Amino acid sequence: MNAEFDLLMVQTIGDTLIAKLPIARVVGNELAARLDQDFQRLVTRCRSAVILDLRAVQSFDGSLFPRLLRLKKNLEESSTPLTACVEGSLREVVKIIRQEQILEVVSEIKDIDG
Repeated sequence: MNAEFDLLMVQTIGDTLIAKLPIARVVGNELAARLDQDFQRLVTRCRSAVILDLRAVQSFDGSLFPRLLRLKKNLEESSTPLTACVEGSLREVVKIIRQEQILEVVSEIKDIDG
């Protein structure tokens, strides 16, 4: 993982920052606090676009979506779009709670325009 980030694996391709969360189980207060710190660091490093790759996530608690929305809001303040790459059970929950109306969601990174 990147030394600057605790949980996220981050790389830059062109002006796009790609942050991958390589954890299958996103639950618990300690993990949530570490993720919050990484998201704050991500906002300070933002480029013209951020892709958050959550395809490894298989189980999660209810705190994940408010964190994603806060990240999106913080990035929007600097006119930086956020795309979430999700699949499996996380994708199903995104559909059920209609987060696709708020977040740009794709199944694969190659699905992103530009």
